[in-house]
Amino acid sequence: MVIWLAGIRLRQHIFRQTAKKLHDWYGYHHKETRWKG
Repeated sequence: MVIWLAGIRLRQHIFRQTAKKLHDWYGYHHKETRWKG
């Protein structure tokens, strides 16, 4: 049970980190295209 909960927390943490990276990359990329366009 504890291991199961830890697994969920770990997955949420990884998901948040990935989402943040995607958000940062998208924001940067979008800014770049806006500057060029």
